[in-house]
Amino acid sequence: ARVDVVAFAADAHALFGELQPLDRRRRKAADAFVDELAAKGPTDVHEALRLAFRDADVDTIFLLTDGRPSVGAIVDPDQLAAEVERWNLGRGVVLHTIAIGGPSPLLERLAKASGGEHTVAR
Repeated sequence: ARVDVVAFAADAHALFGELQPLDRRRRKAADAFVDELAAKGPTDVHEALRLAFRDADVDTIFLLTDGRPSVGAIVDPDQLAAEVERWNLGRGVVLHTIAIGGPSPLLERLAKASGGEHTVAR
């Protein structure tokens, strides 16, 4: 498997910047990266997804968020979903979404439009 991890709050940044083979060293780096994450501040879902989609080799995205974009280039859920659907035309990237804390129509729409699964974690 090849992976990258994108963390986001008021901004977004990727651990590796492109998909990397998941060897022992990279798994350790990813674990440490994720261990440092904390829910804080605003949510730039647009930039996080833009970073994930920029690698042409990405075929699956797991998006974990409260599903309430609050900063970034697009914060309106309908506009954001439409933009992601445009990015995905001809790509076939599957988005699996996990809503933290309650239902998210945005995350449900993103998963459904891409053939992914959606769940709510409480």
